Amino acid sequence: MMMTQPLFVGITPNLANLKYRLRYVILDDMDQIFVFNYMHHVTDYVYVLYDNDGNLTV
Repeated sequence: MMMTQPLFVGITPNLANLKYRLRYVILDDMDQIFVFNYMHHVTDYVYVLYDNDGNLTV
């Protein structure tokens, strides 16, 4: 997920900043590379979640 504002302040989530989400993608375990095209922001925040057991929950 790419954002223009941080989703966390320290370790505390700031869910109100989800409105600043630019783009997100969900990949399966076979995909190893993904490219976001046409990104023009100076500062972006990138967040990645890996679902180790594949059950689509945190």
